[in-house]
Amino acid sequence: MGRSDPRGPSSTLHVGGGQKASMNFILSEMTFLRYYIPLVIEGNRRGVVSNIFVGRSDKYNCPCKNLQTLHSLSNQYGFDMFDLRSIDLSPVSNRDGPIFLSEGVGIDLVQHMRNKKISTTYMDDFNGKNYARYINKVDHIIFPSEYVANHYEKISEKNLYLGSPKYDYGEWDKEKLLEKYELPHEKFFLVVFPRTRDLHKIDMGRIYDFVRSAGYKIIVKTRGKDPISNRTHMGDYFYMDYSWYPHDTMELIHISDFVINFDSTAIKECAMLNTPVINFDVKPRVRYGIDMGKHRLGYSFLYEQEFCQNLRPDVSREEFANAVEALVSRDLTSSFSEARKKYLFEGNSSKRILDYLEIE
Repeated sequence: MGRSDPRGPSSTLHVGGGQKASMNFILSEMTFLRYYIPLVIEGNRRGVVSNIFVGRSDKYNCPCKNLQTLHSLSNQYGFDMFDLRSIDLSPVSNRDGPIFLSEGVGIDLVQHMRNKKISTTYMDDFNGKNYARYINKVDHIIFPSEYVANHYEKISEKNLYLGSPKYDYGEWDKEKLLEKYELPHEKFFLVVFPRTRDLHKIDMGRIYDFVRSAGYKIIVKTRGKDPISNRTHMGDYFYMDYSWYPHDTMELIHISDFVINFDSTAIKECAMLNTPVINFDVKPRVRYGIDMGKHRLGYSFLYEQEFCQNLRPDVSREEFANAVEALVSRDLTSSFSEARKKYLFEGNSSKRILDYLEIE
């Protein structure tokens, strides 16, 4: 659950050509881009220049393994890249532009700098030990909502309840997304594949058989840290870290009719993107040596909503079919909308964040 402090990449990075920096981002995991680039885009609209400082995490999503992708994104979205090890020598050290981090990763490298430091939350990683590790070292922490902070008992005067930039500026044209992922016009179940740790608890082949019997094609999405070795588990269409930004899981959720989830925090993406969920309860209470107690399930309140059907791993074919029918037969529009308003947020978070920080 803990994250390694970043080290600088071995490859040489492009350094911006003397432009005044107004926003700065510490990137030690490619998955942070889904939170950063929407802020960059909003900054571009305001004439604000963004610098991304690239470090190392030695994880599957380490930027050092994806420099070509980073350069392409830099060209597309107009941000400059710097080696994180050179942050003290960069123009940032002499200017007051804010430094954005994700879950406080990299804070010890910049704590001495005068720039305002803002951490975004990442999934529910602020639960457990992470929040306590950086709360006293940053100026602000951006939470999806006050409800979420209260639910996890993470209340602080440093909290900003401004949503999450992750959901801004996505490509939501279904035709374009089908073309991007080379998918036909079919009915889809997206399987957000379970952690390798939990795979023994469920017969995936049996679940896939239920899905196909219901007349749907199966898209399977997993992450590099949970690779799939069994070909039969790859469904009809398989993706693993296909697109760091825009976020592939979110795009695949958007074009799917249903999501099969295994207690993943992808439940939040489903709530934000209006996609019904069938969830199988497999997540253990003790993880990473920590007893999660009542927070065993991230965003547990979302599993109680009408748009989510909760099933046991040993579900029967009839029970599965009934769960699909229960979701198909209802207009879930208000269920999604009410959940966002009560528990999460609506609207453009990137704009709210830059407005609050008076970044123009």
